[in-house]
Amino acid sequence: MFLGKSESFYIVIVSIFTYFLGIAIQSFGINRRIYNHVPGECSSIGQFSNGISGFDTSFEGTVFLSANRCYDNCSTTLPSNIFIFQSDNKTVWELIIDSKKKLNAGSLSLTPSRNKIHVFVVNHGRKDSVEVYNFNEKRKSLKHLRTVKSKIFLNLQDVAAVDREKFFVTSHSHYESTSIQNIEKVLNLKSGAVLFFDGKRVQKLVDVASPVGVIYDRFRSLLFVASFSQEAIHVYRVGKDYSLHFVNDIKLFCSPYSIWRDIDNSMIITCHPVLLRFFSYNYNQTSYYSPSQVLRIYYRPSAEPVIQQLYANDGATVSAAISSIRTGNSLLIGSRSDLLECDLPSA
Repeated sequence: MFLGKSESFYIVIVSIFTYFLGIAIQSFGINRRIYNHVPGECSSIGQFSNGISGFDTSFEGTVFLSANRCYDNCSTTLPSNIFIFQSDNKTVWELIIDSKKKLNAGSLSLTPSRNKIHVFVVNHGRKDSVEVYNFNEKRKSLKHLRTVKSKIFLNLQDVAAVDREKFFVTSHSHYESTSIQNIEKVLNLKSGAVLFFDGKRVQKLVDVASPVGVIYDRFRSLLFVASFSQEAIHVYRVGKDYSLHFVNDIKLFCSPYSIWRDIDNSMIITCHPVLLRFFSYNYNQTSYYSPSQVLRIYYRPSAEPVIQQLYANDGATVSAAISSIRTGNSLLIGSRSDLLECDLPSA
């Protein structure tokens, strides 16, 4: 039996529609279900109702965190603070910032030093920048040292300190419009970039699709970059001149948002399994909620990564988590409206 031209045309149209429908279902995670999982007892830490922007920890285990309700294309007039947190006695200090410069704090990173801690903070504004502070433990204060600006500092997301002068930083999108940024994510466009500041100038190292979290492992000379739209962690070998050489990908089957490296070289990943609900939540945070997952990854270049789920929630308790870290026997999970602490089982 032969098909006429009209029947053949409709078959082609249906095939194309089915193909793109499958891509949409896969991209948006519509077919995924999230089953709640907690590692132990969880409780909310009420001091951070303004939400969490990022975490990092010192060698001594002190948690530095930035708190800020504002994230995308927002004014610098909203409250933005940096705190230190001790998990053993649940003590919180708001750090005094010795600077007249307005701070709309995003992610932060600490220099890998036991003696003198420099804090690098992404500062969101009309033109994003990276602020560098010196931490005074006795005064519980941050002294502003310098502002790093560049014309290619567009939509900065995360920063990874190398030493007191150098850092990597991710630029997650090319355009300012949130709607166009979402299109960039859905189409998996390599419109973002990993940038590097060598103490004097900023240079673009590599184009990446929606790069968000980034961490630098100086002992293994590796850079880990979370690609939100590709649902993967890109692993790069860092050259002596800080050039990047692709090693491989760690596939996650969820969209990573942030990375934190533990002392055993494992990584804790905060990610979003259902993009449709993530975009809906960003559009209206009072009418929608977005599931979140927290994963631990053990990575070696010569072996398959070991991935363990530490936490999962359908959005009713934690919606669209921003960042997670381990401190002591606790897992801290920050979102745009809360900070959750969960007990971890003893090793």
